[in-house]
Amino acid sequence: FDLVSLGEDMQVKAESLRAAIKQRQDYESQEQLGTLAPINLTQAKALESSSRFALIQAQGLYKQQEIILRDELLRTASPVFLAQFSEIVPTDTIVVPEKLEELDVPALVAQGLSARPDLAQAELQVETGRISAEASRNNARPQLNVYANAEIRGAAEQPYETLGTPGTGLATTPQDLGAGGLEVSKIFQAGVQLTLPLRNRVAEADAARDAVQLRQVQVRTEKVAQQVREDVETAVVALETAQAAYESATQSREYQAELLDAERDKLSVGQSTDLAVLQNEAYLAQARSTEIAARSNWMKARISLDYALGDLLEKNHVELDDAIRGTLP
Repeated sequence: FDLVSLGEDMQVKAESLRAAIKQRQDYESQEQLGTLAPINLTQAKALESSSRFALIQAQGLYKQQEIILRDELLRTASPVFLAQFSEIVPTDTIVVPEKLEELDVPALVAQGLSARPDLAQAELQVETGRISAEASRNNARPQLNVYANAEIRGAAEQPYETLGTPGTGLATTPQDLGAGGLEVSKIFQAGVQLTLPLRNRVAEADAARDAVQLRQVQVRTEKVAQQVREDVETAVVALETAQAAYESATQSREYQAELLDAERDKLSVGQSTDLAVLQNEAYLAQARSTEIAARSNWMKARISLDYALGDLLEKNHVELDDAIRGTLP
């Protein structure tokens, strides 16, 4: 969106330059006819020079932002970007609504607390720390083990059996040989083992350490939650301020356009001067640039609010389900 805003500002500067060139050409014609003072032509040339300088600056800023965005998009290790590109043409535009929707701060804070991934990660760390602390405490407690065992003992000796074929032509296998031997006994065991640790300082130290770490993680999680609340509230204020600033910039541009039209009408009846018209044209170009900057600030404030709420990727249709599952299509 920085590239979009800079592109719009570059168009405004180009239109201002075209108007200044036309004004200068008209003044040259009038000066040749002797109907215009030379000082007015000098003023028109000065306006043209300043407009050209402003356009060159806008083009430079646009090119720099284009390079930044291109470097973010290019991934040389990916086969998709085997062919390099040197120009980016934005297709999106920044559209600011006429009226900002009602922003319920408590509801937005609750949404941020439930959707922010950094807070979810912190809560997982708290759960992990709680499990580790419970395991450490268990090591310092008495342990009761119950066991049972059943065994069948046999002998490898085999009874004598005549090998061969009983006239059928088929080989016979002794039955006891396939069973693995003779069963001679069965043994069943069961028991209870109780361990009573006396002053297990290692286990107690581990339990105390894990308890302290758990409290530290809980404190960090609470700080993250507080930061989420602060981010949401700050983003809401910034968005409302950006909306008001954009509305003010739009009104200023409209008023400046009306003043320019009125000044031109006054000039046509001899009630104004060429200098006043040139000044109002410069003021209008400045007002249009201010409006573009206000529109860009509004979009950045909107993005900041989406980021604070934790749904920035969803609103931009970025899905990470395959990465979460660990499988790629």
